[in-house]
Amino acid sequence: MPGVAGYAQEELSDPAARYAAAVDALEAGRPAVLWGGEAEGGDVVVAAPHAGPEAIAAMAVHARGLIRLALTPERCDELGLALLPVTGGRAPGYTVSVEARRGVATGISAADRARTIAVAIAPDARPGDLVRPGHMFPVRTAAGGTSERCGRPEAAVDLARAATGVPAAAFCHILDDAGREPGPTELRRFALRQGMPMVSADDVRRGLAEAELEMALCSETSFDTEHGRFRAVVFRKSGAGAGHVALVRGDVGDGRAALVRLHGECVLGDVFHSIGCGSPGRLEHGLAQVAEAGCGVLLYLAREGRGLDEWESGPKAPPTAEVLGAAELEAAALILRRLGVTSVRLLADDPGHAAALAAHGVRVLGRRAAEPSSSAA
Repeated sequence: MPGVAGYAQEELSDPAARYAAAVDALEAGRPAVLWGGEAEGGDVVVAAPHAGPEAIAAMAVHARGLIRLALTPERCDELGLALLPVTGGRAPGYTVSVEARRGVATGISAADRARTIAVAIAPDARPGDLVRPGHMFPVRTAAGGTSERCGRPEAAVDLARAATGVPAAAFCHILDDAGREPGPTELRRFALRQGMPMVSADDVRRGLAEAELEMALCSETSFDTEHGRFRAVVFRKSGAGAGHVALVRGDVGDGRAALVRLHGECVLGDVFHSIGCGSPGRLEHGLAQVAEAGCGVLLYLAREGRGLDEWESGPKAPPTAEVLGAAELEAAALILRRLGVTSVRLLADDPGHAAALAAHGVRVLGRRAAEPSSSAA
């Protein structure tokens, strides 16, 4: 099966490299191995525009499992593909099986299945272009892709979209010689043997989130404070709404561990010094500590409903600056990595901040209290 020239085993240790290698492979018309997680199996995946007869035949020979077609909900609706009834509480998203109405023989050959895929993803495809049942098995993915459900079908669609602009992918269960689903170690061996990059669904989710932040870097400036000069870098998600601001002091990308403070937006506390935000002075204290360290970042993280718009329904008691959700913590890790920060000394009272950063690829080498009046932790 055609793989990826020069694919190296050491890439397996880097989530960003795994994601990039998989996107490059699919863009070039080559396959990748998609892994679902410790309790999940794996698939060989090919972007649907490149799922020709050769790719389908290779999937059948080398991966051995069921070949499916991952589609967005919008495409399923356009093609009139109804979900199959599910019993037992499991909802894999399979729709009725299909076949191209024209240009196929029995429908089971690699050429026939490739033809069905080509018809299903054609921009002008209509429900009448497919007959039901058939030999191709569409899977309806979650509307939000891996950001909504971090499954293999969603990852296949997200990878194909990133690689080709077409959100559709052919993917095939990988089975071993005995017909069993292999575990992660066996999947890695399969990927190396076939010369394919291996990527997890979670790698895809993180890669897309990081790519979104990469594109959403919308402004950069420098300004003076009572604690000295800071560089302000603004990231705005999806080009709209409030942005996350990284206040940077010194060269944080030089490989040293930077002092980092994660501060959740709270206009009432930060601007008007509301006592409802907990201990006052956290923002000023964080800036002072970063300035004193000479190398660090204070991340001012936007939070839904914590700006002046909350006054539309009347002021309410805001959470403390320490209270950050999963989305803010993931954004913090991605922004730090975008700034070149891979290891940090954390200024935080909540130990959960350290665990979240570590889970998203930022090493935490130490933590001390953010409370202005507290001693180091």
